[in-house]
Amino acid sequence: MGENVILQEKNYIAQQKKKYLIYSIIWTAVVLVTFGVGLLITKTRANLFTVSACLTAIVAALYITRLISFSRYNDGDFERANMLESISGNYHIYHSAIVPLEKGTAPFEHIMVTESKIYFIAYTKQQITQYREDIKVLLGQFGIASQHLCFLVAQDVSQMKQHTNRIKKEMETISKHQGEGTDYLEAYSKKISEILM
Repeated sequence: MGENVILQEKNYIAQQKKKYLIYSIIWTAVVLVTFGVGLLITKTRANLFTVSACLTAIVAALYITRLISFSRYNDGDFERANMLESISGNYHIYHSAIVPLEKGTAPFEHIMVTESKIYFIAYTKQQITQYREDIKVLLGQFGIASQHLCFLVAQDVSQMKQHTNRIKKEMETISKHQGEGTDYLEAYSKKISEILM
């Protein structure tokens, strides 16, 4: 059997929020200090320090925008995440996944890529209903057929247990038929990495 690879940790969103908050504070401080130093030295706003502060403000704005983007979301439940990670086999997992779409962003608490399927796991039926077709279209552009996509709702630990059992069985079936062209793991995982926020 292969091994599971966690490509996006359970606390990914919390890490991103912290990172972008720190960068936002640092770059905002750089903008203010640069502008302030220029004002103190030249006694006017019309100086090269102001130009430099304006250019630096673009970087600060970028980090602030990313912070705002991530602030709308929270990480998934660690217990349900651990249940997925406990499955033995060859797969990749992306926890706290956010997929940018034309109509907005599609949050999935977990995306699991196996040798034959990509499982999009959400905690509400509304998430699946709202984003399923857009995800199919997006991945279809990468040559991934909808038959390889599976959308699951895991509202609680009990439902997640049912899904983990199902995924285990499907993976066992695939491993028995190795060599029949079912190993899409690396290709699928690469595409998922490319589309995530």
